[in-house]
Amino acid sequence: MKSVYFTAWSLLALQLVVFAVFCWPDGPDWRFKIAFGLRIDQDAAASARSEAIRSEIDALGDHDWAGVYRPDFNCWDGPLLEIAPENGVVAWDWRACGNSWIGNHGEILNVSEERIEFVPVIDPEFDVFDWGGSRRPTLDSVLVRVRWCDRRYLVAGSHMLAFCNDVNWMGDGSFVGFVRDVRDADGVQCIPPVSGLPEVPEEWRPYLLDRPVEATLVSIDPPRELAGISRVHPPIRVTARADRGRASGLLPGMNLHWERGDLGGSFEITSVDDNGCSLESIGDDWTNAPDRLPPIGTRLSTGR
Repeated sequence: MKSVYFTAWSLLALQLVVFAVFCWPDGPDWRFKIAFGLRIDQDAAASARSEAIRSEIDALGDHDWAGVYRPDFNCWDGPLLEIAPENGVVAWDWRACGNSWIGNHGEILNVSEERIEFVPVIDPEFDVFDWGGSRRPTLDSVLVRVRWCDRRYLVAGSHMLAFCNDVNWMGDGSFVGFVRDVRDADGVQCIPPVSGLPEVPEEWRPYLLDRPVEATLVSIDPPRELAGISRVHPPIRVTARADRGRASGLLPGMNLHWERGDLGGSFEITSVDDNGCSLESIGDDWTNAPDRLPPIGTRLSTGR
C-alpha cells in the first residue's frame, strides 16, 4: 500500500513540475521550451546526418563549399557547421567532450554563387538558444557564401550585418560567420592570409568600409531599463548622438565603438542624416553609474 501511495505522490509531483516549467506564465519562454524539446528529439537524427556528411566530404576531396566550418580558427570546443551537397547541413551550437547541442539540420534546397538554401528540420521561428541569459537565433534557412582571398565563409543570412560590423571592427568576420577548416597533407591546420575586403553579395557591400570612420559623441541620454527581458537583471540601454552620418559612409545597423581606460562599449546606429547619427547602446553591461557612461566628446570609431 505504501508503494502505491508513493507512486501516486511521485506522479503528482511530476505533473506539478511539468506544469511549473511548461505552463506557468512566469516560467521559461515558450519559444525556448519548444526549441529545447525539438532539439532533444532531433539530436540522434542530426548525429546520423553528421556522420554521413563527414563521409561525403572525405569522398568529395577538394570542393568549392562542402566542408567543416568553425566560427574561429582557434575554436575547437564550440559551434560547428558541417555541410555537403547530398547529405545536407548540420549546425551544432556545442559539440565537445562527448557532449553536443544541436542548432539545426536539414536538406539542401538550392545552391547559387551567393547563397546556399536549406530546409531546416527545426523551424527557425523556434530556433533560439538560451545560454547564460543570452538569447539568439542560431541558424536560419539561408547561408550566405563569402569569399575572402583563399578563405571561405558561410554566414547565416540574418547575421550578415553582424559579419560586416565584425570585419570593420576586428578585420576578421570569423566570430559571427563560419570559416572553412583547411588542412595540409599532414593534417595541420592552415590559416590563409587575407587582404582588402571580403566578397559579399551586392546589398551588403555598402556596409564594409575601406577604412574606419571616426566620430565624436555629441549628446547622451540617461540610461533606461528594458522591462520584460530579464526578471533578475534588466538590461540597460543608452541612446546618444554622434556627429558623423551618411556623408561619412555610415548606415543604420553599423556599430560605433568607444574605449576609455579599462572601460569600453558599443553603439548601434539606429538612424542617420547627412551630418549625424542616432545611437543605441549594445550589450547588457551598462549600469546607472555615471562614470561608466562615455562623456560627451568621447571618440567613437567603426574600427580599431
